[in-house]
Amino acid sequence: MFAALLMEQEIIEEKLKQGINGFEWLVLQVVVDQERKESLETWERLQILAAKKKVNSLTLFSDAIRMDAETFYNIYELNWWMAFKEALTYFSLMRLRNYNTYSDVIKSIYNDESALERKG
Repeated sequence: MFAALLMEQEIIEEKLKQGINGFEWLVLQVVVDQERKESLETWERLQILAAKKKVNSLTLFSDAIRMDAETFYNIYELNWWMAFKEALTYFSLMRLRNYNTYSDVIKSIYNDESALERKG
């Protein structure tokens, strides 16, 4: 089990280094079932209470894409891996519901200068 988690982590890190195309690949791998939808809904409710910095879901999940785990934790005091998993669901649902909005949001995330400063 540990080896599978380590492999998943390596794939995610490699895809994030590839920029917008790597992130798009990760989003396309997400199968949005009822369990993932419920997990996302729960996460969104809980992060409002738990996060050190209060922001909307789009900002939080965009930052999960932009930032490394340490920076994300220092700002929000939330687990980056958990937030990133939910971000993939969030953006996958956005892509399914309104591709143009999804495309605009992802482009703005990756065109933002801070995204270029992502730690590898």
